[in-house]
Amino acid sequence: MSTAGIRREIEAFQQSVKTLSDGIKQSGATWNDENYKTLSALIRNIASSSKQVIVSGDRACEVLDKFEQIAKEDC
Repeated sequence: MSTAGIRREIEAFQQSVKTLSDGIKQSGATWNDENYKTLSALIRNIASSSKQVIVSGDRACEVLDKFEQIAKEDC
């Protein structure tokens, strides 16, 4: 898979997490109980973890780009 493909997958993942988070926030207007607070906290944890996935994916793409550049120089 090329770095462009990886970046597309990362963007799709990021959008999915954002959509989930936005949906929970919108539901918060109608939910006012302990279950909503628990769900909201879990979504914050998912968002935090997803940020780590996105940063790691970006770093992986940078490394792959550098590797490809080095490989081209040796040819």
